[in-house]
Amino acid sequence: MLIKHEIAGLVADAAARAQEEGDLPPLALPEVTVEHPAREEHGDYAASVAMKLARAARSDPLAVAEAIAKHIQPSEARPWPRWRWPRLASSTYASAMPGWPAR
Repeated sequence: MLIKHEIAGLVADAAARAQEEGDLPPLALPEVTVEHPAREEHGDYAASVAMKLARAARSDPLAVAEAIAKHIQPSEARPWPRWRWPRLASSTYASAMPGWPAR
C-alpha cells in the first residue's frame, strides 16, 4: 500500500470517528486526498479535508483539523505522526523508520 493511501485512510477514519463522537457535524465527508505540500516547511504530506469540512460546516478550519487529529489512530506498522495545521508532517516517520521515503 502506498503511504499516501495509508495516510488518507487514517485521516478518513479519524474524520468518521470524530463525527460519530460528535466532534464534527454530520456532513458528508469529502474524499481525503493526500499530496506533497508546495512548501517544504509544511511537512512531507498534506490533506485538505479539514479545510473542505470547515467550509461546509461554516466552522474554523483549525478546530476541524484538531477534531480530526484527536481521532487519528496509528496503524500497527507506523508510529504516531506529528501534525501541523492543516498539514501532516511525516518527519517523525523518517527518523523512526529505516527506509522511509524521503523527498
